[in-house]
Amino acid sequence: MFRSLFRMLAAVVTPILKRPKIVQFAALCICANGDKTQIVLITSSNGRWIIPKGWPENGKSGAETAALEAWEEAGVISKPENFSFAGRFDTVKERDSGLRFDCETFVYVIPVDELADDYPEISERERRLVDLDAAPEEVDDMDLSDFLRQWIANR
Repeated sequence: MFRSLFRMLAAVVTPILKRPKIVQFAALCICANGDKTQIVLITSSNGRWIIPKGWPENGKSGAETAALEAWEEAGVISKPENFSFAGRFDTVKERDSGLRFDCETFVYVIPVDELADDYPEISERERRLVDLDAAPEEVDDMDLSDFLRQWIANR
């Protein structure tokens, strides 16, 4: 009897404790200008410096979603044939309610062809270009910073 009760309890509790990671797609927007390489940083909703990222979009690949976020959040215009997978990192996201959850972020290189002066979230975010080598120190997310350091070292 206890064994079946334990199995029933485990069937209810295990999914709560072992939730799968939530997925996001991010855009590492690269501006190459001669010998100078920079990336686009934006502010998050709470003012931290990050790269554009967002939740999966129905019918879009990870790269397409990352490029869409780059456009909406940073005004990045780029050609789809130039997108490439950069890697992934894990982080913990926290909602305004205090709820925390594990998040797996897949990052795509989005080469910048142009930065638009007007884009959907221009009034909600700040945007700036930073030298690639300085980027890990400029972002306000330790997991993203570690990812950038590793990506820069291996590129």
